[in-house]
Amino acid sequence: MKDSSAHTRPEAHESYGPRAYRLLRRFALLFFNLSMFQPLASLTFVTTRPFQASLMALAAPKVQLFNFLFCSIFLSSCSQAERLYDNYPVRFVVQNTNTNEVLNAALNGMGEFCTVVNKGSFMEYTNLKTTRSVSLTAREVSYGHFNFGRSNGFVVGHTSMISSRFPDQVICYDIVCPNCYDNLSITRNIRLLAGARAECSNCMRIYDLNELGTVSQGEPGSSLYRYLVRYTPFQLVIGN
Repeated sequence: MKDSSAHTRPEAHESYGPRAYRLLRRFALLFFNLSMFQPLASLTFVTTRPFQASLMALAAPKVQLFNFLFCSIFLSSCSQAERLYDNYPVRFVVQNTNTNEVLNAALNGMGEFCTVVNKGSFMEYTNLKTTRSVSLTAREVSYGHFNFGRSNGFVVGHTSMISSRFPDQVICYDIVCPNCYDNLSITRNIRLLAGARAECSNCMRIYDLNELGTVSQGEPGSSLYRYLVRYTPFQLVIGN
């Protein structure tokens, strides 16, 4: 009598050989970055429960690893962003920047900077060569439309560094010396020096404006407070 067991179809999971197992691992590696891998097991190409179970078993630890790495990178990025930009509330908007030769040079010249200081009814823009005064409107003065930082001023310019650290190149600092402000409770404004540097006349630290305002000479200390800034043609917006 002919043995009928020879024509009996084996269970689906018994038919997968080494080649199928390698394919299974490739699918798992392809989709391991999915945080919810349950929908993966219900895709139309997955036809058997053993296949589903194997796929999910392979994907699960990689999903957990991906989630852990993603969260670590995300939290690290947030922490770096918090250190990079100060959270002191500031707001200042300048229209028609091309009509202000001092500010325009700082925004468009590589390694050029200027100070922007509020003097009550007008703004004073100063670089290493000249000073330009621009009146504020009555509304801006009376309603407190702007907030000029810890010491009523900023240092604004265009860094000469070309890297991913400066994607938009225009950078803005608070004009106050952070080390005197934090450690000594002294409000002392920095002054511009040649070579994209700034100096505090009190603690004598020199800050590199091209390198995130880090201390380049003098006693080690904190970098300059940095604020978010957006520059589009003829408009400058500073604000956190």
